[in-house]
Amino acid sequence: MCSNHLWDFELYCIILIQCQIFLREDEIGRTGCHTINSDVSIIKSNDCVEGIAFEIQGKADATLGTLMMWFDHDLPEFCPICHLLAFLRMTRNKDGYFFLDYNYLISTIMKDQYWDGTCTEAITYSDVLAAWKNLCSATLEREGKLGAHSGRKMAYLFGVWGSGQDTDQRLSMRHKTVKNALKYKCDASFLLSLAQENMIDLMMRTPKWCSLYCENHQLAIAVNNAT
Repeated sequence: MCSNHLWDFELYCIILIQCQIFLREDEIGRTGCHTINSDVSIIKSNDCVEGIAFEIQGKADATLGTLMMWFDHDLPEFCPICHLLAFLRMTRNKDGYFFLDYNYLISTIMKDQYWDGTCTEAITYSDVLAAWKNLCSATLEREGKLGAHSGRKMAYLFGVWGSGQDTDQRLSMRHKTVKNALKYKCDASFLLSLAQENMIDLMMRTPKWCSLYCENHQLAIAVNNAT
């Protein structure tokens, strides 16, 4: 963030959204206006966007699933909606993919004042993976693999530390087995206990868990319309 460069801001948005709604590195690249479910999303009468619902189909998903990205009023530095809307505003992005290929961002978005606002070249899996590895290797000192799946592991950490329920988090993760889910949850509960014993004020630093996964669109739409 301190570089004041649009590319780095894009990477921050990507990492933040991955850590909030369990997206894989290839899934984050495919998100865009076409993946939004407007019927389930929440926009208040004052135009405040309280929730953006995404239609996501991952590599293990038989059908599309809906994941909600919530506005965070308590921790604006962790609010994925605030950062995404700010990024779209800065890039003048009005349609297509949200997150742009590096060369496309530099050559088109930042230099072409007549760009029509439709992003047709999304960031690639390899670019997201490389960004994660470069960032982690530069800032962390630990053994083991580093990569884009770190975002999904961090999402589990946020979920556990934010008082989320295990079943609800597994649905959001979209894993078919508990065994696979536990690989990502890993030491999240232990780290919570460790932090509490060291009197770290988690309530001031952790987003409160809100349910993300929606299976029945019709019920969700009915409740949304009722409000």
